[in-house]
Amino acid sequence: MAEALGSDLETLSDVNRYAVVVRPALPFILWLQAIDPTPGAILPNEKQEASVYLLPYFDDSESAETVLERQFRPIFEEQLFGWWTDTSDWPDELTWEMFQRWFHCELTTSVFDLSRKPLRRTYLV
Repeated sequence: MAEALGSDLETLSDVNRYAVVVRPALPFILWLQAIDPTPGAILPNEKQEASVYLLPYFDDSESAETVLERQFRPIFEEQLFGWWTDTSDWPDELTWEMFQRWFHCELTTSVFDLSRKPLRRTYLV
């Protein structure tokens, strides 16, 4: 297979991380609609909006789910802030159970980098 791909395979590198793809679910969209009932307000599309977060690499996906449960809060906060910056309007308590209802999450164990350029980190805080 490597010969068939030729030089394309040379740019492919495995990243030692799991990834979680996070998409808004209906409860999140309804919450946004309730705090901003402005006609024509832009709301996320359940199927098109997605964010990808990298998680530490573990030997099995069950461990990755455990890591996601431990680290859901910064993901939750980033999702909220991405759509609504007034934190006083956010729910009082951000729980793992609420996160699971408000977002669809898909864990993947295969993360590949197709660029030769080094990764750049931009910290949000």
